[in-house]
Amino acid sequence: DVLEIDDDVEVGEKRKLGPKLKSKVWEDFDKIKDGSVLVEKYVFNQDVARKELALMICVNEYLLSMVDHAGFRKFCAAMQPLFKVVSRNTIRKDILDMYEVQKQSMVNQFQQEEFRIAVTTDMLMYVPHPHTTEVISDVLNDVLMDWGIDKKVSTITLDNCSTNDNVVKEMQDKMPLSSLMLRGKLLHMCCACHIINLMVKDGLGIKDALGVKVMEEAIGRIRETIGFGHPHQKGMRVEDWKFARHVCDRLKLFFDVTELLSGTSYVIANLFSPRYVPNHRTDVSSHEREVIEILD
Repeated sequence: DVLEIDDDVEVGEKRKLGPKLKSKVWEDFDKIKDGSVLVEKYVFNQDVARKELALMICVNEYLLSMVDHAGFRKFCAAMQPLFKVVSRNTIRKDILDMYEVQKQSMVNQFQQEEFRIAVTTDMLMYVPHPHTTEVISDVLNDVLMDWGIDKKVSTITLDNCSTNDNVVKEMQDKMPLSSLMLRGKLLHMCCACHIINLMVKDGLGIKDALGVKVMEEAIGRIRETIGFGHPHQKGMRVEDWKFARHVCDRLKLFFDVTELLSGTSYVIANLFSPRYVPNHRTDVSSHEREVIEILD
């Protein structure tokens, strides 16, 4: 299965009747001391090609219908005539099979490793109505058991509402207390972004001595200023601009914190703590130092 090609001219050496050999094809060859080159035969594999196609669709978030496009099928025929383009239903099955394989690999790793997992919940339309305590707790518990991490949970972060408080109580009854830290006392963690949002809303609703909401009045003036077709005399006063500048400076802190804590990345404490706690303690006791060394 190996083809030997004589190579009398070194790669990069000038030929008498031509330029240097610059073709990238040479990068795929293995040079041997006697000057010959080994080239392994290429064997087309339909299953491997289908797997790569499914992976490409997932990575680039393409529509499944692309496999039915005439242009895509023509391109595949030109690239590799032996490749049989599958239908959208078949490629969908390939993607689901690939997901199950990767999922099982992660479940096996979860079972082997000795660590805990912090769970963050986002309420989406997947959970059927009504969004009661029992429904939410059942869905969350099913997910944890499906992934085999029901005994590895450290904390569960939820928005601040009475329903979620009851959800945690339901979860504590369904999970073995021996598997929880401090018998579940640290299980419920309030969402920091939600707390910040409530703080800002409460601050924006502050009224002055006349009972007028200060922020609503300021925002109304700004909108009137930039409104199309309004006369110039309705513009903001210098004092209003100063007030708006102070408000923006104060709200920027909340915006930065919310942007840091929320979103798709879901950063953990060791990433955002150095930004807001720059001065770490230097007077660490010997006992604390031993604990730190163990954790490191």
